[in-house]
Amino acid sequence: MSKVLYKIGLLTVEGDAYNRANRNVLSRKIPALEKMLERMCKKAKVEKPKFTVEEDETPNASIGRITFSNWVFGNNDVREITFTSGAVKKLTLSEQKFVMGHELGHDKDKYSTATGSGRVLWGVFSLGYWIPKIFMDDSPITLGDSIVYAMTLLAWSLADTLSALHHSRKNEYAADKYSAQQFAAADGGIKNFSRQDDPALGIFDLFFTHPCAERRIKRLKKLKGVPHKTIPGILVKYD
Repeated sequence: MSKVLYKIGLLTVEGDAYNRANRNVLSRKIPALEKMLERMCKKAKVEKPKFTVEEDETPNASIGRITFSNWVFGNNDVREITFTSGAVKKLTLSEQKFVMGHELGHDKDKYSTATGSGRVLWGVFSLGYWIPKIFMDDSPITLGDSIVYAMTLLAWSLADTLSALHHSRKNEYAADKYSAQQFAAADGGIKNFSRQDDPALGIFDLFFTHPCAERRIKRLKKLKGVPHKTIPGILVKYD
């Protein structure tokens, strides 16, 4: 399980040799990243989310945000950007700025309902089809009825899954675009994706939640009017 190393200004690292070796790096870089986040939020005129770093050597980042289910159940205090320790130590400043801007782009999509909409519609259809048959129709449920139900369930589940995956990839592209346009971070994104051995796979790309790095690089390069340079005052040097 991931262990939180840094949260809201407090660095908590265990005292074994490995963590002692990493403590100097993390304690030097994390405050600079939080300062970068603060400046980026000020530029975008959005409220700054919490910032957390977790122990994981794989460079990655995520954001907890207000989704449809969180909104329904009243769990609205979830705005928190999380970097892994690998992202803190291994990515360059321009890459970190792009990643930070990308997560802020996701934060704009607060009430995402597409993922569960298909399942809700399927539930309504299922109830509308089967309840009258079970409770209001004296005739028995035939083999044909069962086959129709099974085939409809299969087709609807596939359509629902593909729709949710498409929505996920669309959100990733939108977050990339937001980071590139709002914070002039396209170069950092191109550099980050160029590190990844993630080519396009044709039709198989339809079954992934994230677009491949190859397609994301092409999208970033095609953005018009995006300055491929650093905005003064956004990047924060560590020393």
